[in-house]
Amino acid sequence: IDAAYALKSEYLDPAPRGDWLARRARFPDRFLVAAAGERVVGVCYGWPFGEERPDQAGKTLLSGVAVDDAWTRRGIGSRLLRRFEAAAARTDSPVVTLGSAEGYAE
Repeated sequence: IDAAYALKSEYLDPAPRGDWLARRARFPDRFLVAAAGERVVGVCYGWPFGEERPDQAGKTLLSGVAVDDAWTRRGIGSRLLRRFEAAAARTDSPVVTLGSAEGYAE
């Protein structure tokens, strides 16, 4: 967990550890890690978007996906995204959405 949080913080955002861990505890199927041996090389995570915005019920927010620079171009990010989509599909929030400067996309 420490290594996944460190990778997330380095490549994505330094959101408070407690908040991230609390969401991970509530939605473990949507907090994914790619590892090479004992080393965490990628993360992909999100949660039901309706938790933050009731008008987005039925959607899972993809909050972040990152792969360590030394491990890019090997399909790790793609595999994490496919697993994330599959995990979301098994919930009551099967549609995956993500944010951008222009709003949200599905």
